[in-house]
Amino acid sequence: MVTKAWVEIPDRTYHDAQYIADKIGCPVEQVLTFFMQWSKTVIPEFDETPVEALSDSDVVALADRMMDSTLNQRLSELAEKQREDDLNDAERDELEALMVIYDAGQLRKTKALVEAINRGLRERLDA
Repeated sequence: MVTKAWVEIPDRTYHDAQYIADKIGCPVEQVLTFFMQWSKTVIPEFDETPVEALSDSDVVALADRMMDSTLNQRLSELAEKQREDDLNDAERDELEALMVIYDAGQLRKTKALVEAINRGLRERLDA
């Protein structure tokens, strides 16, 4: 099944995707689709597996998970530059992307913590 969608992406992103598409001889849409699918496999924060379907050990591990240290360091650097009002456009885009990853990770971590409490693997935080 295919869903057609019109999206606005930064010119730089489109040109990067078009460059790759030209190099490998496929449509730019295919390159963008590949990278969207690939990102779900390499960025654990984007995992769609329901927390309820995870094993006890996976739920606990997810509840304890921290953002990748390299990404976290870069997020801190960019946040500091933002506070100093010293971000260029590329850095602003990067900060926005890292914030999406961070927020997704925090949401997933929270769901795992709730599931761990419900399963009796963790104590309630207010106990």
